[in-house]
Amino acid sequence: MDYSEAHQPAFQITHETTPSNVLLCGFFDGANAALVERGIDSPLGVGVFVTPVHAQAPDVEAAIRLVDAANDVYDLGATSAPLNSFAAEVRQYYAELADRLQESEPDLPDDRMYM
Repeated sequence: MDYSEAHQPAFQITHETTPSNVLLCGFFDGANAALVERGIDSPLGVGVFVTPVHAQAPDVEAAIRLVDAANDVYDLGATSAPLNSFAAEVRQYYAELADRLQESEPDLPDDRMYM
């Protein structure tokens, strides 16, 4: 048994994962980094769920991914159905907003160089 096999995180031992749903590289910052830092210095195990989010609008899809991931790992019996309907409303709202903005913008040439 080599070092990597002897020191596998408990998550990998107790839960089935696939490469598509596990963050294989990267870095943490903010609250995620603070939690992991405290966990490194503690006898307790630590883990964080991360997902890409939209920076400028409410990202209900990200919330759905987190609820589904926690439910898959811990079998909480939680459902993301209410979030799915809310996500559809948010998508529709922002699609309509984008359409209204596009309609109100005047057609200008792409070249707006100053003279």
